[in-house]
Amino acid sequence: MNRRKTTLAGLVGLALLLAGCGGDDGDSSDEADAAETAAEDEVSGDTDEDAGSDDTDDDAAGGTSSATGANVDVPCADLVSEDLLAQAFPEVPFREPLDLTGTRGINDVEWTANGCVWESDIMDLRVVRAGPEGFSDGFVCAEPIQVGDPDGPVPVDGLGDQAWWKWGETLNGPKGELAVCQGELRVDADVKAVGDFVTMDPEATQAGLRQIAEAFL
Repeated sequence: MNRRKTTLAGLVGLALLLAGCGGDDGDSSDEADAAETAAEDEVSGDTDEDAGSDDTDDDAAGGTSSATGANVDVPCADLVSEDLLAQAFPEVPFREPLDLTGTRGINDVEWTANGCVWESDIMDLRVVRAGPEGFSDGFVCAEPIQVGDPDGPVPVDGLGDQAWWKWGETLNGPKGELAVCQGELRVDADVKAVGDFVTMDPEATQAGLRQIAEAFL
């Protein structure tokens, strides 16, 4: 079955602002985002439609490499139903998920993860998970990095054994990320704006990502 990409929005109602409302501060936030992704690699964008390619996500920095072979079976369409997507991110017309496989790295910890990406015209949602087989040097629950934020990632209570929340801005708009470890299983979920002038509520976005992440644990 052909799958389409889809994306997530916040549990909050998404507001599309008028095109004349854009700001001038995108350059500095984009530099911070690039610096952060250089330290914390993102999963590559390999899918079942172009398996074996070395293409990476548009916000990935150096160090990302594609990976082959699943270390954890991830039937995304079974784990995340249309009803769950609609509950977590109302009013976002997600399309069918695409397989996502690649490597992630935080400082000297690197692992292979598998999952899916959902796309819409306003937001992208990505969720990947890795079991102990994905960590060549043994499972490590590495804490995410947040460049330019003195408080760093915010710990999240009641989700897995350890969990962190990050909120920031990209060139297109806001982005929220959850990292969760439970036993020797790690789940990373993020949603980012891809359309122009999209707004997202941080609390609602975190609540929506939490529902999706829990489905992968």
